[in-house]
Amino acid sequence: MNWLDLHADTPLRLYRNHGSLEKNNFHLDVMRSTPFARFLQCAALYCPADVTDAKGFPFVLSMLDYFEGEIDKCREATLIRSATEFQAAWEAGKRAFLLTVEDARILDGKPERIALLHSRGVRIITPLWRGVSCIGGAHDTAVGLTDFGKRAVATMAALRILPDVSHASPQSFSDIREIAKASGLPLIATHSCAAALCPHTRNLTDAQIREIAESGGVVGLNLYPPFLRRRGDADFSDIFRHLRHLYLAGGQELPALGTDFDGVDSLPRGVCGMEDMPRLYTEMKKQGFSEDEADRFFSGNAKRIIKTIL
Repeated sequence: MNWLDLHADTPLRLYRNHGSLEKNNFHLDVMRSTPFARFLQCAALYCPADVTDAKGFPFVLSMLDYFEGEIDKCREATLIRSATEFQAAWEAGKRAFLLTVEDARILDGKPERIALLHSRGVRIITPLWRGVSCIGGAHDTAVGLTDFGKRAVATMAALRILPDVSHASPQSFSDIREIAKASGLPLIATHSCAAALCPHTRNLTDAQIREIAESGGVVGLNLYPPFLRRRGDADFSDIFRHLRHLYLAGGQELPALGTDFDGVDSLPRGVCGMEDMPRLYTEMKKQGFSEDEADRFFSGNAKRIIKTIL
C-alpha cells in the first residue's frame, strides 16, 4: 500500500503552532506514515485570509523556510524537485514531500514571483481560494481570471507548474482549462468532490469532471464533510459514493487522494488523521472496489500526473 495525497495544509499548521513534522497532534506526520511502503505528500503553502496580499509572499517564504527546516530535522523525510529525486525517494521508501501553493493572491501583481517559487520547488499552484483577487474569481463568485491572472497562469504552465482548478469559479475553471490545453498540461483538481452528490460551490460539476478526465488529469477527493454530503456527519460511505461517481463520470484513471488534511476543522467519522487511512484502503476492497482501483486512488493516478511535471 502506497500513499500520494495531492493536498494537505500541514506546513501552515506547523508554522503557526511551532509544530514538528516528525510527530504532532495534527492530521499528518512522518511517524504515522509508516504503514505506507512508498509515500509522497503534496504540502500546500497556504496564505490564510488574515494575512494581507502585500504581506502574503514574505509570509509564505517564511513558512517554506520553517517547513524545510522540519524536513531537515527528519532523517526519513525529503523534499523532491525533480523526476530523479522523486524516483529515488519513491523506490527507497523515503517520506517524500512536494511543495504546492494555495491562493496565488500572494503574487500581488508581481509575475516574477512565480519563477522564484519554482526555484524553491513549487510544482502545483491553486490560483484561487475565495472571493476576487488579483488572479480572478473563486468558487463563490461568477468572475473569471483577470488579465494578470491569465498571464500568471500562463507563466505557471510555461514553467511546468500545474494550475489547480480547485476553488475556481466556473469561468475561472474555463480560463484555466484553455491555458492548460494550449500548454499541453492536464487539468487537475487537487481537493474537490462531486457537485452532483453534494451541490456545494467548491465541488465539480459532471461536465467539469469529464473535462478533467479528457485532459488526462485527476481529481483529488476532498475529505471535508460539508463537501461530501449536504448535512450531517459524513462517513466512509460518503467517500465511496463520491469515489464511485468519479469513476463513472471520468473513468478509472481520474480519482486520487486530496485529503485537505490540516486545512479542515472536521473529517468523516472514522478518520482522525492519516493513521486511519489504511482502514479506508481495506474497506474499499470490502465494498467491491478492486485492488487495482484502490491502488490507483491511493497513489497510482496521482503519481502519473506528478511525473509529467518533474
